[in-house]
Amino acid sequence: MRIRLVPAVAALSGAILAAGCGTSSGAGTPAPTTLKLGTPTYVTITMPATPTTPPPPPGAPIVHEQDYAVQSGDYLIGISNKFCVTAQQIADYNGWVDGIAHPLQPGTPLKIPAGGCLAGGSIITVPDATTIASAAATATATTLPLDPATGGTYVVVNGDTLSGIAARTGVTVDAIVAANRWKDGARHVIYAGLTIKIPKAG
Repeated sequence: MRIRLVPAVAALSGAILAAGCGTSSGAGTPAPTTLKLGTPTYVTITMPATPTTPPPPPGAPIVHEQDYAVQSGDYLIGISNKFCVTAQQIADYNGWVDGIAHPLQPGTPLKIPAGGCLAGGSIITVPDATTIASAAATATATTLPLDPATGGTYVVVNGDTLSGIAARTGVTVDAIVAANRWKDGARHVIYAGLTIKIPKAG
């Protein structure tokens, strides 16, 4: 039976035989032989970049609508506070003909309109120079008489700080924050002419 080798296989077979039969010292030790069977080819594949949307900076409003599924125990006012919008805005955006009286069931999907915050976040609104100047022009160094037993309101004047107001009115900073429902807490920006609620001392 005849065996026919194609030229490439024949050449390779010959090289292997030559490597096995050749000696370097005459003692029968095969001489080292390097076989080059081809040059590897490398292809560089550039993966397309996946576009990502960076998260909004803290305190910035969300510029798109958000999806939310009603949880057990949820109520519309609580959901609106969570996303920094009003209950009426949610009702209008979802087209509820019964408005804010719309019944909510766990699992019900609803849309949060743009302009709110991430769930549980806050929107920090810094007044512009015109607003501050206008408020400062009408602010006075004194406010309405404040009865510590009942609380009241206070008009911020130039130089005021939240801790200073709390000390003068006999309450804590946390109490003022809670009374005004500031989601950004003691970091809330106050300015001359701003009217804030002061809870009763105790």
